[in-house]
Amino acid sequence: RCLHHIKYGLALCAAAKRKQDDGLFLIAVGQINMGGPKAVADKKEGLKVAKYNLAAGKKATAMSDLISAYWFFDYGISYLKRGHWESEYELSLELYNGAAECALSIGEMETLSILSEQIMRSAKCVEDK
Repeated sequence: RCLHHIKYGLALCAAAKRKQDDGLFLIAVGQINMGGPKAVADKKEGLKVAKYNLAAGKKATAMSDLISAYWFFDYGISYLKRGHWESEYELSLELYNGAAECALSIGEMETLSILSEQIMRSAKCVEDK
């Protein structure tokens, strides 16, 4: 069943990109997330889905839907594999920063603390902290 969510969501993402339909894109990424990280085929597909979640989080933030944005950023983080701060630094930093900013805005202080600690521990330079 999870695999069906991933396949359906990926097909919807392709259609949304062709039509440049942001609403369909957000639905598609949500569908992928219903499948969860364990349903992705491999690391390459996981990175693709993490990037889709980053884009969806940014779109939701632009629409002032910070709860959905947080959800997308958080799911994006869940698709990253061990060692992601070394292999996918920029993607990791953007997902964690997006999730932290949304957590602050929606009053999730405990989550903000956890995300901020991870950023402080893993950021490569002062500007990224």
